[in-house]
Amino acid sequence: MGTFLVIVLLAGIVGLVIWRMYKEKKQGRSSCGKCSGCANAALCHTHLSKKSSTSK
Repeated sequence: MGTFLVIVLLAGIVGLVIWRMYKEKKQGRSSCGKCSGCANAALCHTHLSKKSSTSK
């Protein structure tokens, strides 16, 4: 019975996190919005780096 309650609790938490991420994405917000300090900014915005290198 205890295992079942833990599974239900964890599934509920994961569901709320996914729902919140979906809601924020739909509103145009995101948890990944500060690209200046992000180590993966070059990976996310490859189209920007390609565009700037072709304009030389």
